[in-house]
Amino acid sequence: LRSARAFEARHRDALVHGLLDAAGGIDEARRRDLIRCGLDSAQASVRRTALDRLCELDGPEAASHRARADTNAAVRKWRPRQEELTTPSLLAS
Repeated sequence: LRSARAFEARHRDALVHGLLDAAGGIDEARRRDLIRCGLDSAQASVRRTALDRLCELDGPEAASHRARADTNAAVRKWRPRQEELTTPSLLAS
């Protein structure tokens, strides 16, 4: 993550986005650093992914509060992901 700061902004954001997608395998302290970096990204998609990870650690209220304070409308519309409910189908084979 330290070496990512040397990249151009768009390359750094792409790297951070990928790391956020794979963040489940790293310890909490490093994940929080990564989330902080993602929330500071210029790209809204990276900030939304960082909000997903923040929600996993601190809960939906903390992430929603952070989302509402964002300058980008798409980020402000962010909502925690709902768990998919699987309903058995009578038509399933």
